[in-house]
Amino acid sequence: GEFGRVYHTTNGGESWETQESGVENVLFDVVALSSQEAWACGLDSLVICTRDGGKNWQKVDIGISTLSPIYGIEFCDSVHGVICGQGVLLFTGNGGLTWQKPEISSNIEYLWLHCLKYSDNQVWMAGENGKIFRSKDNGQKWDEVSYAQ
Repeated sequence: GEFGRVYHTTNGGESWETQESGVENVLFDVVALSSQEAWACGLDSLVICTRDGGKNWQKVDIGISTLSPIYGIEFCDSVHGVICGQGVLLFTGNGGLTWQKPEISSNIEYLWLHCLKYSDNQVWMAGENGKIFRSKDNGQKWDEVSYAQ
């Protein structure tokens, strides 16, 4: 959330507690892989993760020098994940230790990319101007999806 706020629940959302993320950046998205591991992303190319249920959050080096907002983060398991943002699309195949640029069928340099979702062994991503992209290999290669408007 705003000013790096992270909230945690252990009872299915009945009550929430604040956790210290260690950052002041606005956070846009979070994904929990288990009760212990979670990832969040936000302004200024920020990606953070916890592997102890939120007691400690660490900044993650995603390997880019620009300060672009990262709007979406999604993992299908503890190894394969994807992040996207303003002209940014990266994937990891080693649990977030390193992040790489994928092959993509369209120029995304100035495109705002949002909303990542794993479904049926595919990753789906939405972008501005009605763009939709799909990856069939955990984010390594992306194709723009055509649809009738």
